[in-house]
Amino acid sequence: MKKLKRADCEVLPLVLKGKWFDMIKSGEKLEEYRTSKQVCDMVERWWGRTIIYHKTPVVVFYRGYSKGRDSVAMRSGHSSPFWTELCIRPQWGEPECPHMVIPLEEQVEMED
Repeated sequence: MKKLKRADCEVLPLVLKGKWFDMIKSGEKLEEYRTSKQVCDMVERWWGRTIIYHKTPVVVFYRGYSKGRDSVAMRSGHSSPFWTELCIRPQWGEPECPHMVIPLEEQVEMED
């Protein structure tokens, strides 16, 4: 697993339900989809800061909101997050509405 220094990364924290968290952690799901305007605005700001400061884009996923929750850090893809009308697998989302897609590449370990 690749190690990245936290200072060299722009980190986006996102909370997931257990099912989606497990699929991302196992490498089965290499994209995350968001539809909420508030979250999508946050993602666009995160990506913009990543470009401006030339940092590595990393998404830290948390499994739910509990105190001892599990987390996994994933380096985001080289292409920016984007809006699309993809046909998402029915079990993964709502194919009829536009989604922001966050491409994921590999699991990383964050060092201070």
